[in-house]
Amino acid sequence: MLDPSRRFITADYIKQHIDRMALYKLNRLHLHLSDDQGWRLEIKSRPRLTTFGSSTQVGGGKSGYYTQDEMKEIIAYAQDRHIVIVPEFDMPGHTQAALRPILNWHAQAPTPDCIRASRSASVPCAFQNPRWNGSSVT
Repeated sequence: MLDPSRRFITADYIKQHIDRMALYKLNRLHLHLSDDQGWRLEIKSRPRLTTFGSSTQVGGGKSGYYTQDEMKEIIAYAQDRHIVIVPEFDMPGHTQAALRPILNWHAQAPTPDCIRASRSASVPCAFQNPRWNGSSVT
């Protein structure tokens, strides 16, 4: 198991790790791709997951995420060495990295008026606030 969710690991390092696994005939690589500290896989329909969710890691330092093309390349690299990649996304627990872009925790808290209005609405307050609708990164 590698845990790039807490501390980002480059795609090149993962490939080196795959080579070491092949040397010892190991055939499963568990990749922990989401946790409170980071969301590490690009989801094109949810760009804020990587904008906000991949911006932190344990201990600070350079963080990041894997593009879909990088992940496809890692999977193909592993398959060539008879290794299966097992992705893990912690849900419903350990979701701060996924919720941060949805609720835009870094921008502002919901206003009292929005909270009062959302009590009678079927849509949560965060999505009624135009700053939180996902249309722009603030």
